[in-house]
Amino acid sequence: MAIGSQFYKDVSKIERKVWGISIRQLKAYVLLAGTALILGVEIFFLPDWAFLIFSLPTAIVLGYYPFFYC
Repeated sequence: MAIGSQFYKDVSKIERKVWGISIRQLKAYVLLAGTALILGVEIFFLPDWAFLIFSLPTAIVLGYYPFFYC
């Protein structure tokens, strides 16, 4: 019977932290805040018909978290 080993990479010990949170989490929060700000501007300044057309594509394009850029 062969002895198998599994390697679990614990990135919490090697990730750099800023203000107590990791760079990856900070990037996610900044992207979320930016998307919320743009959608908030759309809510208040676009008429209803334009908001219904533009809000969904804006949320999809800007709200998608770029997993491959972390």
